[in-house]
Amino acid sequence: MSRASTPKGLMALRAMVTEVMTALQPPPKLSVAQWADRERRLSSEASAEPGRWYTDRAPYLRGIMDAISDPTVSEVVVMSASQVGKTEAPTLCSF
Repeated sequence: MSRASTPKGLMALRAMVTEVMTALQPPPKLSVAQWADRERRLSSEASAEPGRWYTDRAPYLRGIMDAISDPTVSEVVVMSASQVGKTEAPTLCSF
């Protein structure tokens, strides 16, 4: 009787297969704003408010970021006041 056919061996094999399948899952589909809220961190050199990025602090950027990540949108044009985050939105979207 092989080791894999024992109950402990089968449980270990099942756990290993589950771990491998989990690792092979594609990443979740996120908009740029969702990704930024989840992953982005601001440095103290680049931001007056270092730490985690929250799109809710600049909600007017959400539409811009989501439009850039929408495959049905071919061009995004932004007209806005100065110093309201336009530098941050393209930084997030340069993929």
